[in-house]
Amino acid sequence: MRHIPLLTAVILTGCMDDPTASNPVAADNPPLRQVPTGRPAECPANTTGESGTLPGSGALYLICVPEGFDPATDDLVVYAHGTVPPQAPLALPDDEIAEMPVSEIVTGVLGSAYATTSYQENGLVVVDATRDLQRLVAKFRQLYGPIGGNTYAVGISEGGLIATLATERHPQLFDGTLAACAPIGDFQRQINYFADFRLAFDFYFAGILQSDYGIALGSPIDIPEAIIAAFLSGTLQAIITDAVLQNPQEANALLAAADIPLQLGASDPTAVVSVILRQ
Repeated sequence: MRHIPLLTAVILTGCMDDPTASNPVAADNPPLRQVPTGRPAECPANTTGESGTLPGSGALYLICVPEGFDPATDDLVVYAHGTVPPQAPLALPDDEIAEMPVSEIVTGVLGSAYATTSYQENGLVVVDATRDLQRLVAKFRQLYGPIGGNTYAVGISEGGLIATLATERHPQLFDGTLAACAPIGDFQRQINYFADFRLAFDFYFAGILQSDYGIALGSPIDIPEAIIAAFLSGTLQAIITDAVLQNPQEANALLAAADIPLQLGASDPTAVVSVILRQ
């Protein structure tokens, strides 16, 4: 467990058979392939590894190991990324913490192996993604053999929920799990809060956005294609930012209704906008 405190510090600064244990008996594993010696383009320098698609799901995967990595004694960090819009194409995560890629933190700073997956679909795919994490660990074992060190699951946002659920359902899959900024306390309550905030936002701003900016938000259940496109391009965020700053009375009423202890005129306007956009 020696890496968990360091992993925590770094993050806060910024179908194969399911595995049933983090250190399985070697005889239970399929015959080992030749250990990869090439370096996928997504892996950091001074590493080797493999990328491809996971059997059983088609999810993309990436494995990077540092020089001198010994699966008999060293650790594996499995990284679960956060939510990706369902309209976006499948892609491997390239997340950064403190302007350093997560893969580089794991392989360079921690000296551990790094494995991640796109999941088989984008959007809210928690249950299916937990299966992809299991397949990812199985793929690593297929390539490198039994893991003699520790296997850690690390996830941010939705990825934290995925890592936590995978650990709860298969407690022997990981030796340690770290979830950052994840909805793991009461997911339904958090969803309810988002819906309540959206209702309050529409009460104060839907008319302003329609009349002053020509933007019709539509239903949060049936979102217009134009709004989706504006969100993906960043245009919608810019419009909402301007609307909030140009209408402080409505913005402050919204913050008070949501019990958020900020007010335009008394708080940093950048902080106010950031909080509203995050809801």
